[in-house]
Amino acid sequence: MQGDLWRVASRGGLSGALLVLPLLFVVAREPEFAGLGPFADAWWITLVLATVGLGFALDAPTTTGRIFSRASRALDPGYDLRTVSFVLADLRRDMGFLLPGGRHFGMIDLRERQVVA
Repeated sequence: MQGDLWRVASRGGLSGALLVLPLLFVVAREPEFAGLGPFADAWWITLVLATVGLGFALDAPTTTGRIFSRASRALDPGYDLRTVSFVLADLRRDMGFLLPGGRHFGMIDLRERQVVA
């Protein structure tokens, strides 16, 4: 569950880029009078990239639903929403040491650890 929020955000951004940028490249160019377009005989590149982008776009809500179910299961034993959100946004996987003050976070007092979190 650690850092899953960033994975969904990156897949959402990647899906947007793969869906929009190839189509924007094809549509925004100045059309040639007798040309086949920017990709010429490789017209299928736009379709393949858009299909891959659509796959990422469909994966993002599914992963978000899984994250919500895992977060609700984490709330059942008594973890508060703030702790669960810290874990979801923890890309470097060090929040487990920051909250109780373990490892190199042990020399920082509680108030400073809360500010860092």
